[in-house]
Amino acid sequence: MRIRNSPTTRAVVAVSALVVCAALGADAAPSLGRRQAKSCDTIYQTFAAGTALTAQDYSDWATWACSTWFPSGIGSAAPNPPPAAPATSCDSIYALFTSLGATALTAQDRQDWLDWTCVNWFPSGIGAAPAPHPAGRTCDSIFAAAKTATPSAQDLADWASWTCTTWFPSGLPTITTPSPPAAPTRTCTSIHAAVAELGQVASAQDLLDWVDWKCDTWYPGGLGTATAPPSTPPTAPPPAPSPSPAATRTCDTIYASYQSGSKLSDQDLSDWSAWKCSTWFGALTSGQGAVTPVKPPASTPPSSPPASIPNYNGGKLQFSGSKQTVGRIQVPSNKVLLGAYLDMSTYGDTPQKYASRIGKTALMFGDFFPFPLDWAWYSSAQFWKDQLGQGATFVMTLEPMNGLYSVTDDAINALVSELWGLNGAGIGVIIRFAHEMNGGWYIWGRKPSLYKDTFQRIARAVHTVPNCAMLWAPNNGLNYPWSGGAYDPAQYSQDFNDLDTNKNGQLDQWDDPYSPYYPGDEYVDWVGMSVYWYPPWPNTCKWSAGGPAPNAIERILRGQQVVTGEYQVPDFITTYSTNKGKPFMFAETAMHYLWGGGNPPSELDMKRAWWSQLYGRDLLTKFNIKGIMYFEINKNIPIYNNQWTPYALTYDDGIRWNFLNEIPMDLFF
Repeated sequence: MRIRNSPTTRAVVAVSALVVCAALGADAAPSLGRRQAKSCDTIYQTFAAGTALTAQDYSDWATWACSTWFPSGIGSAAPNPPPAAPATSCDSIYALFTSLGATALTAQDRQDWLDWTCVNWFPSGIGAAPAPHPAGRTCDSIFAAAKTATPSAQDLADWASWTCTTWFPSGLPTITTPSPPAAPTRTCTSIHAAVAELGQVASAQDLLDWVDWKCDTWYPGGLGTATAPPSTPPTAPPPAPSPSPAATRTCDTIYASYQSGSKLSDQDLSDWSAWKCSTWFGALTSGQGAVTPVKPPASTPPSSPPASIPNYNGGKLQFSGSKQTVGRIQVPSNKVLLGAYLDMSTYGDTPQKYASRIGKTALMFGDFFPFPLDWAWYSSAQFWKDQLGQGATFVMTLEPMNGLYSVTDDAINALVSELWGLNGAGIGVIIRFAHEMNGGWYIWGRKPSLYKDTFQRIARAVHTVPNCAMLWAPNNGLNYPWSGGAYDPAQYSQDFNDLDTNKNGQLDQWDDPYSPYYPGDEYVDWVGMSVYWYPPWPNTCKWSAGGPAPNAIERILRGQQVVTGEYQVPDFITTYSTNKGKPFMFAETAMHYLWGGGNPPSELDMKRAWWSQLYGRDLLTKFNIKGIMYFEINKNIPIYNNQWTPYALTYDDGIRWNFLNEIPMDLFF
């Protein structure tokens, strides 16, 4: 999971993290997200620099609703754009290749792949081309020629075999428009009936339409499990909300106002209806923002304000007491760092506001930045220096969004320069480089040799700066190898062979998810991982009575299934923390809570079941755990139909009061 926070954009850009279905023992799954080679930021920078944008840029700009952050837009369409209908793009070509193989690609697919420079997003390519078609002949060229001349028999044959109507649905201009397909009323219902109920093999178009039309809204079991169709099936996919005239107004912000108890204005209610926000959040039943079902109350808020904040000097969070060096970082002696990623977008949160809420100086905060560093860091560097102070620790998650080869010596030198600046302000820095590298959902993933080499290069430079350290943080290995990622290595490639640790010719649950990526003791100062608890995924079951299983977190750290306790993967915390003497950090962690009808456990009960383990004295004193980075963010989760979920522990008064009064605060700083 990642989040972009900066004082200028205040934008939250997230990708999901590991799904830990603890209470029911359901399979854990890696983050689901498409390739992450670019972002709204990088597309806009390319446009602002005057460089021509590709078809994929424009497709991503629309899909990611980038106008929310850049309302001025990115100008007119690029050369060689994909036609308006259907929305063919690098994504769809690559999806066709991965699902049906290289032979399923047409000449037009391959021509578009070149025209749109798709290798920028999918550097592994789309395999070897089949027997070549006549030189220069594509759907484009046949369509262009048909404007002035009658198509030949070969034209018509190629037009049909290459399924050119995918790009030109109106047909060739000099011949009769092709007849509509046998089932012109294609819907989620018809696809589900053919595939899940009748057992037909899903075509590439079936799979693309299923995703594009958000069919999981009606058939949460997916195409692999038949479910009863709704009594009145939809005849069209639910439309996405139109962009708001004001860049910061969305369904999310209206719903956040509801959550805070604010009365919704007439404009709020009008926009809620016009943008069909109930598709994501359910129906509003009153102008007060009440939603059916109603969120259960968390608890009674405290009657007195939080305690005063120690060492709250001059607005900065500082510490001048006894310190010890832990993994090259100066921290308060014999304490666990109480850290957080903050919701600076929805709530305008800051480290100082967080400290005020908990009545205690928190000394560790984090944020996510593209690497090589760009304006996202340079525009926020002074903000962090102003907010933090002597004795604070900053966790910088660096994401090489253009791949590991983009990490040049110049980029590393620029990073070191920034670290000296933070160091001079008394702020320690922990670099979390290319996290979750053992999964195939990030562009830097599944490349063990190149990853280790790049990590080592950065570590050698970072270690020249005092009070700066390197954090190695893979995804936790439950249910490895999480096949199907966009960046999984080709079978029998060098990366594949490196990951096949048991040398049986395949990547399976018996391979080690950690050791191929370990850079070496001299380069790693801290070790950690992401640990989240989610309801059973990807179905729509909204609760699991009792929340996470007892000892679920310890079992995850030790490579055990959370319910049975059966060892599945190597014991991470013993191997890499205890045996190597490395401090451990929960690099990201939170409890995912959804509410709905019936009589579910309360948000307080669910979160209490999580924090009693995560912040519990038994766990923290049993292992060398020195930091907890909590995901103090409330956001929408795509795999749950974009339903809002409150991860945070301190925004709700009742949740916060119980949390602060139940954890062993004497262990933390």
